[in-house]
Amino acid sequence: WFQKALKSIPDGDKRLMTIEKLARAIDRQGDSKKALEVLLTGHPDKYSSLFANGKWRATKAWVHVGLREFESAKKEIVEAINAFESGCGWSDDIADCWNTRAAIAKGQGRREEVEIYIKKGLAVAEAGGAYYQMSRLINNLGIHVAGKGQFQDALKLVQKAKQISERR
Repeated sequence: WFQKALKSIPDGDKRLMTIEKLARAIDRQGDSKKALEVLLTGHPDKYSSLFANGKWRATKAWVHVGLREFESAKKEIVEAINAFESGCGWSDDIADCWNTRAAIAKGQGRREEVEIYIKKGLAVAEAGGAYYQMSRLINNLGIHVAGKGQFQDALKLVQKAKQISERR
């Protein structure tokens, strides 16, 4: 059914964004392999907007994280960040990319980088009023801090994240 649906959508950004949304939905159901197959049915090209390119690459990076393919994820997320930071992305998108970058660093065992990337994402989220991403990043920072044995600091961060998410 997916292939039939894609045939009815003309090439371009709309098609790329449809593929991206479907891949995210499939990945959320726990099938990263199938999500990647869906993503590979369309690629950004020279006519793709930076926004569509960034969304597609950010989703592909997250799917690669799910597959534990961290080098591929890193390549895609760097491209997504570049696309969004060129002026086409919203703070929510950019902060989400930094969160993915932190997940990649964690997966690669580079724990010292995790906090750096979370804080970059948090700065973007705070500047843009992206409250969902703020609460998510603060929560992830709490989890990271707890992993270093700093449980009191972790508790404060998780409580702060909860307060932000309840405000919205």
